[in-house]
Amino acid sequence: MDKGTMKQFQEVNRIMIDRFHELEPPEILVLDIDSSDSPTYGDQHGGSYNLHYGEII
Repeated sequence: MDKGTMKQFQEVNRIMIDRFHELEPPEILVLDIDSSDSPTYGDQHGGSYNLHYGEII
């Protein structure tokens, strides 16, 4: 990756961070934490691991 491309990526990153900081924070934040299976693409290592039970199901 050349320096010009890197500068463009840095500029896009700066713009995204600035826009994020302009957002109003939500009144509440809900975290949906459960032990459901999270499907993965293909045959990814650990895709069938269930953190709640601590094992591969």
